[in-house]
Amino acid sequence: MLTRQPDFTQLSGSVTVGGNVVDHGGNGGVARLYVNAPFAANTMALQLSAFDRYSPGFINDVNGRKDVNDSHTSGGRLVYTWAFSDDWRVAISALTHRVTSNDSNTEDVDCKDAASALLESHAECADCTAVKIRARSVQPDPARQSRIL
Repeated sequence: MLTRQPDFTQLSGSVTVGGNVVDHGGNGGVARLYVNAPFAANTMALQLSAFDRYSPGFINDVNGRKDVNDSHTSGGRLVYTWAFSDDWRVAISALTHRVTSNDSNTEDVDCKDAASALLESHAECADCTAVKIRARSVQPDPARQSRIL
């Protein structure tokens, strides 16, 4: 995954909001936020990106409950980057991602005994959190530059 590199010279950001409707299901939505904030004489930058998404269900179970397979996903990333010379940068980042889903997005069409089907929806949840520190040279590769020009 390639992530957006920090801009040490300009404050920038974006907000995205959207919605969706699932046929024979419910309404869902998504919200995203991105902020890039440079500081300290254009040598440091702080980036924040976050999102929240709700996907409505569309499967009805044998017990009469409707739209049992909805899911909720949220997460974010925070990065502090310091360009302490023209050739070197240090970046500290934190990432979190959480997925919660009720039931699954599958339907057993060959179920012979409805009583043996799941009597209640089960929730599945996955969390991911990571912190990373990275230092790298940003000195340009002359061979690559000649290909770009």
